[in-house]
Amino acid sequence: MDQETKPAAASEDPRVVAVRADRKVGRGTCSYIDETMTDAELLEQVERVGAKTPTAAVREMRALDALLKEHERELQIGYGGGMYRNSGSS
Repeated sequence: MDQETKPAAASEDPRVVAVRADRKVGRGTCSYIDETMTDAELLEQVERVGAKTPTAAVREMRALDALLKEHERELQIGYGGGMYRNSGSS
C-alpha cells in the first residue's frame, strides 16, 4: 500500500480531532465520549452516524452525549429517585 491509499490513524482524522477539541464532549470534559471511547471507537461511531465533516462529527457526538445523559437521568428516576421517592406507601 502506498502512502496515498494508506488510511490515516484514527487520531489524525479531522473529525476525531474536532470532537476531541470540543469544549462540551472533548478531552477533559468528563463526557461519555471523553471517558469511554478510544480514537478508533470514536471514528467508528462518527462513520456509523454518517458525519462527513468535523462540524457534523461534533454535532452528532454532542447529540449522542445528550442522549446518554438523558438515559442516565431516566435510570436514576426509575431506581429510587424522582417520582418514585416518598410515594406515600410505608
